[in-house]
Amino acid sequence: MRCGCGTCATTPRWPNAWSPRCAASTLAEITGDYARAAALRAEQLRFAEDLGLWSTVPDALSRLGRVALLTGDRARADEYHERARRLAAAQSNRPAEEFAEVGLALSARRQGRLDEAERRLRAWLGWVDDVAGDPGAALILAELGFVAEQRGAAAKALDLQLRGLAMARKVGDPRAVALALEGLAGARALGGRHGEAARLLGRAAALRESVGAPLPAGERGDVDRIAAAVRAALGEEEYAGECAAGAVTPLEEALASVLPEDAGSLAALLSEDSAPRESRPGDGLEDAFTAAVKSASPESIPGAPFV
Repeated sequence: MRCGCGTCATTPRWPNAWSPRCAASTLAEITGDYARAAALRAEQLRFAEDLGLWSTVPDALSRLGRVALLTGDRARADEYHERARRLAAAQSNRPAEEFAEVGLALSARRQGRLDEAERRLRAWLGWVDDVAGDPGAALILAELGFVAEQRGAAAKALDLQLRGLAMARKVGDPRAVALALEGLAGARALGGRHGEAARLLGRAAALRESVGAPLPAGERGDVDRIAAAVRAALGEEEYAGECAAGAVTPLEEALASVLPEDAGSLAALLSEDSAPRESRPGDGLEDAFTAAVKSASPESIPGAPFV
């Protein structure tokens, strides 16, 4: 049984002893069972320390930091992530250092420290593009898009979220695509396109529901902020109707309404290489992640929550 995380994949003594619990903790985070996730992540850290698996300790610390962030304990989240960052840097462990730095950026943005969040995210964007691949780039671009939106820069937010969406579609994880759509909704709302924003939120929610992983409370901050602005502009009845319409709108149709006329990214976004799983013949959303979550089984969950 594998959870798909880097630790289980690369540490020879780790999988047989820990992988089922690691997968269970990942599932607990995805479904919002943060108390169980925290307990399992703390056990993971003790396990690594007891066995002297020091290269895995930064990852374990950062994962505890992620759970603390999801429960709103930002001081503890920063403490865990900073410990992880320092240890990873001392080990020249760049993947673990990047994971910790992104955690610090996530926390900084949620505390309104936008300059710090942007600095940390941009410092790693090139490295992620070159080394870590599309999942990391999709998250960083989404976060940079939220930074721009919170600063009131609608055009910049739209550009960053579109770039993040292109990466997310390559990843094929519906949660990554949903995050980008939520970011696009924020950019559209900021630009006064409230109907489009509501439809994008509806599409994102439908994507998350389709894999049995609706957005848990700890991850709703951005969606709730954007939805509140859209509701205020449209009224509750129109907002609900637009969300419902968005939920059943094909993704390509939803994207066509948000792409700027001069955007050169439409072909890339809709190409076969970057198409999401839902649009590929014979490859629906019922993948390993979907099956694992729907059956509440921790077996073979491909990756952690998208935070």
